[in-house]
Amino acid sequence: MMRQSGIAGFALALVSATLPAADIETRAIGLSGSGDVIELARVAAGQDDASIVALVGGLAGRDASSAAIEAALEAYAARADAERPFELIAVPLANADGAALVFPPTGAAYRENAESYTLWRSLGLLAPDHVRIVGRDQAGFGAAVAADNVAGVAPIPSSRVDADADLLAGMATLPRSAARAEIEARRARSPQRFAELLAPIYGQEFDPPIYINGMALIAHLERGDVEHVERLVAPYVDGTRDSLAGRFGVSSLVLAGHLVFAELADLTGDERYLERARAAADFAFDDNGEMLEAMPGHGEMSDAIFMGASILAAVGELTGEERYFDMAVRQIDFMNALVRRDDGLYRHSPLNDAAWGRGNGFAAIGYALTLSHLPPSHADYARVLGDYRTLMANYARWQNDDGTWRQVIDYPGAYHETSSTAIIGFSMQRGLNRGWLDAATFEPVVARAFGAVSTRTDRDGGFIDVSESTNKQPNFEDYLMREALFGRDQRTGSFALLFAVERIAAERIAAGN
Repeated sequence: MMRQSGIAGFALALVSATLPAADIETRAIGLSGSGDVIELARVAAGQDDASIVALVGGLAGRDASSAAIEAALEAYAARADAERPFELIAVPLANADGAALVFPPTGAAYRENAESYTLWRSLGLLAPDHVRIVGRDQAGFGAAVAADNVAGVAPIPSSRVDADADLLAGMATLPRSAARAEIEARRARSPQRFAELLAPIYGQEFDPPIYINGMALIAHLERGDVEHVERLVAPYVDGTRDSLAGRFGVSSLVLAGHLVFAELADLTGDERYLERARAAADFAFDDNGEMLEAMPGHGEMSDAIFMGASILAAVGELTGEERYFDMAVRQIDFMNALVRRDDGLYRHSPLNDAAWGRGNGFAAIGYALTLSHLPPSHADYARVLGDYRTLMANYARWQNDDGTWRQVIDYPGAYHETSSTAIIGFSMQRGLNRGWLDAATFEPVVARAFGAVSTRTDRDGGFIDVSESTNKQPNFEDYLMREALFGRDQRTGSFALLFAVERIAAERIAAGN
């Protein structure tokens, strides 16, 4: 089924709301199998640190349970603050299509069993103290919620009532659920604790020498683990292996992986590392040393803003040769002409206009890393910095209230995606640390992003809702329906660790160190 995109989809979310009370907030939490938005409604408690109660209805389609929940929401919202002892969240119509449900969900997340995954993972992350199912529950949702670690978090107590019952009876005083305690513990992690969780898991290999592990190695270097990184890269500098001749060849993934050698060259002054970094950057020039139109391997994808421009700028700073800076800017300009939309977001490739989350993250970090090396004296520095600031402001506008960015950034109901949140969060934090962004405006945005990444990371270093690996796709639908991975993921772990390390650097800066 073809789906609406961008502003049209946003308008759909607004006009579909059936709950007009001013104190009822609504937001899209997912998409049904047919593409309709699944909405959650919320009424705030009248006091801090209150219990959280979730009502779920419409598990077999719109019926009396949906109307009963909507009425309960309006009645609760109409109460005075002092008469709201708990926060109320609700999904009145969880399964508008009457699709078959399965709990815990199975299959490729959101591409299959979309309604089941939306309900399961959303409630796991929202972590209410009690889930009350209204009406029929033929799929056993209530039993599964109470027995399983919902979305890998923890069980949540549940009950079921008929639509004509008092839906909120017995909900005034509730103990904290194990799920809520777990989510609050994740949210409270400091950047240091988060980095300590991730560092033993991610950045433990560099074979092949691509950015997926390489970004974690750069984070290790920032943490002072220089010997660890040097051991992993040794085969590429002692003549044992050629870093540009593996199974990936001279791909953009490998070129970006050579940022590790640039960082090592900067830290150690070892010419062998500079030689490897320069060897990657030199693919942007012909045999006469003249700049090519663009760095090879760009694939017409927004990824290449990061995977091409960053290594060029890094080598420019290491060598002082202006041509590398000039080529970094040319690479950005070339890619912008191909994939930057008129609204400032990035399509992943010219094949369609989908503003894929991680593809936009790659644009963000490409700007952030290029500016980290591009000298203010360069003729294009002010323009590149201005573009970066405009891009970050655009992303801030599209941030979800839980701190994430969507799998397709401007499509309400697209799942909230973790790797793009880590990449964009890092890119903004780098701007704060370097003084490129206004702290009053962007620090709250970055804090929410870091909280979201930490919340979506379990104690084993696994993640929730990470887009599967994605080459350029021919159709908008292909981006919207990329599988949302669950568990450990090297790419997300690398960027999450890098984000944590950049937050730690911010703390040092604030302390004057």
